[in-house]
Amino acid sequence: MTTKSLTIEVEIRKAIKAKKILFGKKQTEKALKVGKAKLVILSRDCFYRDSVENYAKLANAEIVNFDGGPYKLGAVCERQHAINALVLLK
Repeated sequence: MTTKSLTIEVEIRKAIKAKKILFGKKQTEKALKVGKAKLVILSRDCFYRDSVENYAKLANAEIVNFDGGPYKLGAVCERQHAINALVLLK
C-alpha cells in the first residue's frame, strides 16, 4: 500500500465523519453540476469514468484514481457494496 492510497483513505474517512461525501454516479455528477464538488474519487474499474471526468473538468474538481477496485473502495467507505465513484464536498 502506498502513501498516496493511505492519504486518500484518511481523507475519505474524514469526509464520512463530517458527512461531506456522496456516493455513486448520479450524486457525483449532480454535485459537479452545481459546483459543490471538491474532489472526485474513481475506482480502478469504473466503467463510466469518461462521463464523470468530463463533468469534473468542467467543474474544475480534482480527480483521483483509487488503486483498488469498487469493492475495496466500498470497504474503505465502510460499506458492504461496490462503489465506483464518490465525491468529497466543499
